[in-house]
Amino acid sequence: MRIGALHIASASAAILIASNVATQTQEAGEATRQIVAEEFLKKRPAAVKPAAPRKATYRLVTSKKSSKDGDESIDLGVTLWRLRPAQSGEDAARLLVQEAADLTAERLDTGAPLAAGERVRVTIESPLPGYLYVIARELFADASMSAPYLIFPTSRTRQGDNAVKPGRLVDIPDQMDRPNYFTVRPSRPDQTGELISIVVAPTPLDGVTIGDKALVLAKETVAKWENAWAAPFQQFALEGGAKKLWTKAEQAAASDATRLLKQDDPPPQTLFRLSARRGTPILVNVRLPYTPSR
Repeated sequence: MRIGALHIASASAAILIASNVATQTQEAGEATRQIVAEEFLKKRPAAVKPAAPRKATYRLVTSKKSSKDGDESIDLGVTLWRLRPAQSGEDAARLLVQEAADLTAERLDTGAPLAAGERVRVTIESPLPGYLYVIARELFADASMSAPYLIFPTSRTRQGDNAVKPGRLVDIPDQMDRPNYFTVRPSRPDQTGELISIVVAPTPLDGVTIGDKALVLAKETVAKWENAWAAPFQQFALEGGAKKLWTKAEQAAASDATRLLKQDDPPPQTLFRLSARRGTPILVNVRLPYTPSR
C-alpha cells in the first residue's frame, strides 16, 4: 500500500483495527492470568445463610499445565502460615503452644522464602473426596534431596484418619501435635529448602503402613508415584490474601472432622490447577525455599 494523503483514512482504520486486536489479545492474556475460584468454593457445603459463594480472585504465579484427552481440571488448595505472637485486640484464632505467649498465624504466598527460625504450618483442602498423603524431602544446593518421609498420615494425628472431602481442612502439623508447627532449621549449610509432595488418592495407597511417627519411604517408591501421578500445573495466589490472619472457621474445620468450611468462608491462599483423569491419584510437588544464608 502506498503511503500518501489519499490513504490516511485507510491507514487510520488499519491502525484502529490493529489496536483493537492488540487490546483484545492483551485482555485475553490477562484473563488467563487470573481466575475466580467459584467452582472450587461451590464444592463446599452451602453457607448457613443463603448467599452466593465468596468471590475469590487469583493471579497466576507459574504455569506448566498440560492436558490429555479425557483429563479434567482439578484444583488443590494449599495455605502456608507463618506464626507470630498474638497481639491484643486481633480478631483471629490463636494456636495454643507450650510457650508463654499464644501464637496466631498469618498467610504466606506458597513459595515465599522462609528464614531460619521461623515457625510455619501448612493447611491442605481437596475439592474431591479421597485420601491424603504428604511427603517431605530436604532440598540441597547440588540438586540432591534427602530421603523422603511420609509426614502425614500418622496414627498420632486423627488416629490415622486421612480422609478428605470438600470443606475439610487438614493442618500439618495438627493443632494437637507437640510441637504444632515446623521450625525452619536447615540440617546442613547447603540446604536450600523443602519439597512437599501432596498426594490425593481415591482409595488408600497399597503398601503404606501408618505408624505413630513419620515413615521413611523408599526413594524408588516415591519416584514411581511421581512418574505415574505428577502432572504439570498452574499455581495461583489469592489476591490480597497474604498476611490475612487465621480465622476461627479455619481453626474449627481443621480440628474437628465434623466441621467443614462453607462457601462463604475463606478460600485457600494458593490453588494448584492441574489436569488429571478422574479416578486416578494426583500428586503436586510444592517447593518451600529458604532465605539464602549470608
